[in-house]
Amino acid sequence: SIEHFELWVGDAQFVLKEVMLKAHTESGVLMIDEFKAQPHLGGLLFLAGKGQMALAEPHESNLALQLYSSDPALGVGVLNFTVQGPETRYQIEGQGQWTYKDLPAYQIQMTGSGNMEQATIDRLSLRDPNQDPNTISSIDAKGFLNWYDAIIWNFDTVSKGINLADLGVATTSHLDAEISLRGEKGAGSALKQWSIRS
Repeated sequence: SIEHFELWVGDAQFVLKEVMLKAHTESGVLMIDEFKAQPHLGGLLFLAGKGQMALAEPHESNLALQLYSSDPALGVGVLNFTVQGPETRYQIEGQGQWTYKDLPAYQIQMTGSGNMEQATIDRLSLRDPNQDPNTISSIDAKGFLNWYDAIIWNFDTVSKGINLADLGVATTSHLDAEISLRGEKGAGSALKQWSIRS
């Protein structure tokens, strides 16, 4: 086990705490039997997984990962991911359930792709399974996150039937809107932009 692990990709730093890894090699492949760690984001957020990764470039991988939290400050839930392919063009699929404060426990589905410099989200879908199917609230998003030179993000989201009372707004109204989130954070500087059309 390792108490503190740092990985640098360009100018981006990824930190894991309390890392536990059980693995062995077999015919040029790293077989990950068990992996657990705590991302350095504060709170009770944990990452676990298993799978395999080729030791030779481009490090073809087949990984099953789970991100879970019991911390209300970060949200409570479980997300399961699969990561398949080489480090230069891996594919991501994910699903799970997550809730935050008074928001419903949304069911989440995600597909995307990426490399060591950025991840592209082709589809991120959040649905409230407990609502009437005719009035179900939802959030759909797509975009990308780059972390190599500066951290850059660009996401477009569409929300339908979001109960504003769940967000602490004193109203019974529901929000249907298109929201764009864009930003960049580099060494010593940050730029954030967002817009809403409803």
